[in-house]
Amino acid sequence: MLLIVWISSDSLMYFETYLSDNVYGVAYRFIKTTKDVFIKKPENYSKEKVEEILSRYRIEKSDVSDKDKPNIIVIMNESLSDLNSVYNLEYKDNLSFINSLSNGTKLYSSVYAGSTANSEFEFLTGISTYFYKKNIPYQQYIKKNIYALPRIMKENGYTTSAMHLYNSASYNRDKIYKFMGFDKSIFDKDTYKLDVQKMLRCDKNVYKEIINMFENKNKDEKLFHFCVTLQNHMPYNVNFENYKKYSGEYKKIADEFEAIFPKDYYTEDEELNGYLNLIKLSDNSFKELTEFFENYDEKVIIMIFGDHQPRILENDELLKNYEVSYALWSNYEIEKPQIDYISINYLPVILSDLADIQEPEYFEFLKELRKELPVITANGYMDNNETWYSIDNKNEKYEKLLKEYNYLQYYYIYDNNIN
Repeated sequence: MLLIVWISSDSLMYFETYLSDNVYGVAYRFIKTTKDVFIKKPENYSKEKVEEILSRYRIEKSDVSDKDKPNIIVIMNESLSDLNSVYNLEYKDNLSFINSLSNGTKLYSSVYAGSTANSEFEFLTGISTYFYKKNIPYQQYIKKNIYALPRIMKENGYTTSAMHLYNSASYNRDKIYKFMGFDKSIFDKDTYKLDVQKMLRCDKNVYKEIINMFENKNKDEKLFHFCVTLQNHMPYNVNFENYKKYSGEYKKIADEFEAIFPKDYYTEDEELNGYLNLIKLSDNSFKELTEFFENYDEKVIIMIFGDHQPRILENDELLKNYEVSYALWSNYEIEKPQIDYISINYLPVILSDLADIQEPEYFEFLKELRKELPVITANGYMDNNETWYSIDNKNEKYEKLLKEYNYLQYYYIYDNNIN
């Protein structure tokens, strides 16, 4: 019986442990999740080999004064993907503004229709879940301080914050953000149902919180802010009347949301119809956010990307199901790199280069790795000839590179002691 429990799977076990304890009991959840607590040490791994790898990527970088550094906002937008383009639909372009900033970049996620935390983990660490199958590092592997982007930004003089206006227990974020080095985490302490939370936490309202943060920061303070949105979370059959039944306060919020909801798309598929309109609203709200920062008196860079596609359309071509949206915006002139295709684990390197951040050797390694393998996800990898290798169909040519990547990842999660 214990073996059956240990082998069986349920994503709820990893999403909110306090909920799984209530549903299954503490003992069941503990037994079920013990098999995934530790990562197997890579074959022939040693700290000496890690040091040898990193030594090849040490470079001297010129200092940039704090005054010249840009403020940085990163928005991981729930389920943000241009299904219209990916699946060759015939509806109006519902991401016109974001698409105008993307330079045609194709961004690939490791997950589909869920496991948001894995995209979050890949961005904030530069680590790929290629080596972790479908496990969720936030819940299973991170048990202490790790070297991640927030810590790197702090070392470069930034005040760091993270915001996800949902329950702090989801994916263990309240602890993980501290382990990553964020100075401050902002969550929603309410415990209402997710659909009500979605209504309360539309992108427009989340961006108001970001604007308020920048209007009230110290003049000499540089901010790095990471935001995870909730608006475009399933379900997508938006019914405003249902939301209005909760209370007068909810009715007011639902009325406000209904007033800005585009209603530009009408399809036979109710879920697709709702999703296309929500994504249009995301595009509108992001444009409004950039309009505020156009006249902000300090440099600002904003990166926005999707964590995964919604569970609405699926395609026999694997990569189509994992293509998500991505864009860069700034209120001053920057030289955007031309990127044809990329995976989420490389995005922090793109960002740090644009901001002229003093980078660790690990980021220099990632730059070189991307030249050979511009896409690495939990499903496989793509080389610079656009040849795709699935997780079960590897190419010996790249095994040494991937082995080194695995060594570095193990080191930065388990073997690198950070106070």
